Amino acid sequence: MKHRIATTSAVVLIAAALAGCGGEGQSSDTTEIVWWKLAENSETANEVIADLVEKFEAENPDIRVSVEQRSGDPHQDALRTVAGTDGAPDIFFMWTGLGQVGDIVDAGASLDLTSYYKELGWDEGMFSDSTLDTITQYGGHHGVPWQARAQGLFYNNMLFKQAGIDSPPETFDELIEDSKALLDAGITPFAFGGTVNWHVMRLLDNIMEATCGPETFDALRQLEANWSAEACVTESFDLLTEFAGNYLNKGFISISNTEAFGELFAGNAAMGIEGDPFNQLLRDNGQNEDDWRVVSFPGVDRLYGFTTANYISATSEHPDEAMRFLEFLASEDPQRRITEVLGSRSVNLDALPEGDRSDLDKSWDTIIDEATGIFINSDQALPLNITTELWRVQNAVITGELQPSQAGAEMQRFIDGL
Repeated sequence: MKHRIATTSAVVLIAAALAGCGGEGQSSDTTEIVWWKLAENSETANEVIADLVEKFEAENPDIRVSVEQRSGDPHQDALRTVAGTDGAPDIFFMWTGLGQVGDIVDAGASLDLTSYYKELGWDEGMFSDSTLDTITQYGGHHGVPWQARAQGLFYNNMLFKQAGIDSPPETFDELIEDSKALLDAGITPFAFGGTVNWHVMRLLDNIMEATCGPETFDALRQLEANWSAEACVTESFDLLTEFAGNYLNKGFISISNTEAFGELFAGNAAMGIEGDPFNQLLRDNGQNEDDWRVVSFPGVDRLYGFTTANYISATSEHPDEAMRFLEFLASEDPQRRITEVLGSRSVNLDALPEGDRSDLDKSWDTIIDEATGIFINSDQALPLNITTELWRVQNAVITGELQPSQAGAEMQRFIDGL
C-alpha cells in the first residue's frame, strides 16, 4: 500500500530544484541564505512551500534560499549540534515552547529581532497578543511566527457507524465506551506511533488534562505541584496503561507516527490525536473527507495546541537578507496559502481564508471558538531535561517496567534532584 506521505527521514533540498537556484545564471553578488525547517508530512504542503521560495527568489533576485528539511527528531538533533556555531543555518524552524527553542535562546544562539519588529511595526496588530507573547517570552523578540497549530480527535465516521456509534464521544467515559464498541466490532480504536515519544505523549497530555483538570495539570507542568502527591497522576498513568493494552494498535511501540497514519488511511484504526495539517494529509492520501470528523478530545475544554516560528541564528552573516525572507513568509498571501495546507488559523491576523472551505476545515472553527483556553504539548511546556524524563517514565509504564502508582514519584524524584 502506497501513501503520499512525504519522505522525512532524509534531508530534502527543495531550493536546489527551483528555477533560478544556483548554477547557470546565478549572479556573483547573489546572497545565499540557508533555512532549516521541519519536513511536512503532506506533499501538497511541501509543494506550496517550495513555490513560495521560488516566488520570493523571483521578487528578490539578489537572494537565494537553500531549504533543508528533516523530520522532527533529526531536525532538533542537527540544530542542537550546530546552534551557536558557524555551522548553524541562517534561519531555523523551531517550536516556541520552553522545552524546544527555550534552551537555544538561553544559549544565545538566536538573534534578537527587536529592531526589525520596530522598523516593520509588527508590535501593532500584525499578530495576536498570544502569538506575540511566544516571541517575547524570553526577552526581546526571538523568531517570526510561522504557524499556529490546533490538535483534536480525528475519527473515521464510517468505522464508527460499523460499530453502531452514531455520534462522537462527548465525555471521557463515552470515549472508553466507544473504544470498547469498536473492539467488539473488530476495529482497533486508536493508531499511534511509539518510536517518537511525542506522539503517544499527546494521549497522555489529554488524559491528564481530562483527569487532573486544567488548574492541577498546569501546576504540575509549572513544577508548582508535587507529581507524587496528586492522585490524578496515578489515575492518568493507569488510564494510559489501559489504552496501551486495549485500545491502541498492536505493536504501536515499534512504529512511527507516519506508519500510524497508514493504519488510519487503510481503515485499520478509527481514531487519532492529530493536528490541523492532518486535513490536507487526508486529501493527499485519497481519503474521502466526508468519512472523517474532528472534535475536541472528550472531557477536555481547552484547546490543545502550540505555535511555531522561524528564528535567525545569532551567527548568521546575512541577517538582513534572512529577515527579508521571513517578512515575506509572514505576509498575507504566503500565510494564507500556508494555512490552507498546514493549519486552521494564520498567525497573521489579516490572512483570512478565501473561497469555499470543506466541512472538515470548518470544524476547526468550532473547536477553536468554543475552547475555554489553551494548553500546549508537554514537550513545549516543560524544560527539555524534564520532558526527557517524562518520556522515560511514560514508556516504562507502557512496557510494564514501572507501575502507574510509581510514575508520579519517579517524576518528582527527578525534579527534586535538579
